[in-house]
Amino acid sequence: MISLFSGYGGLDLAVQRALGGARVVAVSDIDMGPNAVLAHRYPGAPNLKDITRIDWHALGHVDIMAGGFCCQSVSTAGRRAGLKRGTRTGLWFNYAEGIRICRPGLVVAENVGGLLSAPSVCDEDDRRWPRRAGLLEKAGLCHCRTPDTHVDGFMPPDQSREAADTPAAAYLKYDGDGPDPADLTCAACGLHVYEMADGRPVADDARLGGRLTEPTMRALGRVLADLSSLGYDAVWRGMEAADVGAPHHRLRVFVVAWPRRTGRMDPPGQP
Repeated sequence: MISLFSGYGGLDLAVQRALGGARVVAVSDIDMGPNAVLAHRYPGAPNLKDITRIDWHALGHVDIMAGGFCCQSVSTAGRRAGLKRGTRTGLWFNYAEGIRICRPGLVVAENVGGLLSAPSVCDEDDRRWPRRAGLLEKAGLCHCRTPDTHVDGFMPPDQSREAADTPAAAYLKYDGDGPDPADLTCAACGLHVYEMADGRPVADDARLGGRLTEPTMRALGRVLADLSSLGYDAVWRGMEAADVGAPHHRLRVFVVAWPRRTGRMDPPGQP
């Protein structure tokens, strides 16, 4: 097994336990603290360090590749830049390159629950953004990536449901006794943040319609699509820490993938 984004090796231990044992032949991490733990835990395994500099061809075929790729760009605790090349979470694409070249028999990936809601941002999305912002401004609606309102009773978009860089967010809450929510304007651009219809906020894609205002693919969707393009079938599951006895929730998303077998989508070992 090759361990990527190894940290202290927690995911590796889980994979080893689930499979009844698997020898770690290489690890990859750049932080001094985790590296000291990894050197103690796997003294015979070389540290490949920076995943962007790994020579995948030199590794050859591997049986198992496991790694919890960086979460900063999709976490609800961050700015939610999304799964995009050049971001921390965009290191997934380096992971995918390793899968393409090494063709592991089993792939295990892990990330935070934000993988379910954060967007996957491609180059085409970036090209469409100025046109989308122009349409919103023409309609007299907020075109800021993060609406700035600062009005009593107004709560910003629910970060667990909608990306922070989505303009005129659909998931707004208004619980105050102040002005009519339809009158709320963005303090940054001065335009209406959203409109009301039948007492409910209307999303920007419902107002304007068309491809330019459709929501982007979610980050997990991109991971699964990439695996499929590489010839892998996959299953995913969200699990909370409480599911395994920890005294907190902390949702994590796990993806398990294996090379596609013609006409079958069963994980290895299943009839």
